[in-house]
Amino acid sequence: MREGCDAIHSLTRESGEVVRGLMSEALIDPDFAVAMREIFIASRRHALREILTRGIERGELASDVDIELIIDLIYGPMWYRLLNNHAPLDKKFAQQLSELIAGKLVRTE
Repeated sequence: MREGCDAIHSLTRESGEVVRGLMSEALIDPDFAVAMREIFIASRRHALREILTRGIERGELASDVDIELIIDLIYGPMWYRLLNNHAPLDKKFAQQLSELIAGKLVRTE
């Protein structure tokens, strides 16, 4: 979880401006949008999918979770804050988001 928090917080610095620019370009250029999804977005979703899958395999997470939905629930709020800049995209936010989602994913016996 700490790595995810650090990754979210890193978007408050220069890389956040770059990512906003890339997303803006993807909105106006359909070919770039495809490349953005296939290269940038897909690689991040894949990495998170592997982390969640390993958690299921180790019995740390419930086996019946919808992994794709969980990925959306993690990245959705991050993108929303990044693109709208209405609230901080900081470590506190990352920690709160991580705890909220992790609390729902933990396997109950």
